[in-house]
Amino acid sequence: CGAIMYKGQCDLSNKHTDKPRLVYVHVYCRHGHRTPSFPIHADTEKETQLWTSLLAKPYYSTLSPSTSAVDACMWKSVNSKLRGTYLHNIHACTSTSTSNEEELSTLDTRSVHETWPKSQIQWTGQLTHAGALQMEELGRWLRRRYVDDTAFLPSTYGTSYATATKLHVECTNYRRTIYSADSLLYGLYDGNQRRSGDTIALHMDPQHNHYLYTPFECRRYYDQFFAFIHSLQHQTDV
Repeated sequence: CGAIMYKGQCDLSNKHTDKPRLVYVHVYCRHGHRTPSFPIHADTEKETQLWTSLLAKPYYSTLSPSTSAVDACMWKSVNSKLRGTYLHNIHACTSTSTSNEEELSTLDTRSVHETWPKSQIQWTGQLTHAGALQMEELGRWLRRRYVDDTAFLPSTYGTSYATATKLHVECTNYRRTIYSADSLLYGLYDGNQRRSGDTIALHMDPQHNHYLYTPFECRRYYDQFFAFIHSLQHQTDV
């Protein structure tokens, strides 16, 4: 899950006119197409080969079965794969800061079972190539609407421009949502539409996602869900 907010300046001189003026936009969206959250096939090697081949190439091209799941989830590793954005801890300048950003990691490893093979942990619940393209297209649609059609946002992003104060992005601390936000912003402002070296911050809480996504708290839901997953694991076809 993620949220993008565009902030505009209200023209008070038009407050008595009948013509409406756009002053604020709040975009809330899900991540792009992803792989299943749980392995469901008895043939783990076959399933791993299938889903690994479908992962978004810009972000998962260096993954291998020997790659540590912990290393792949470190913010340092995730940051190195982003195309014009960077991860920003919302507590970095407060007394509640949990740790140095170099030591932070995404929450992916909390949602996998400790007995799963490393190769499965790498692909479960991750953004696919189709998902990255979906988010890029969404970014281009937002550009057509809020840059080309309404001129609400400047055509070029730069930290010294008004764009930096108008554009605020938040996302949950999972690789699929981080990479989705990065892909969307790549569609909104690609490399040719940003000043050299200027990157966009992805604001997030490293430990909690409650402000964007409320975890399910229904015990019956979990019982039924895992019973369903268990039944799928006995199927012979992917």
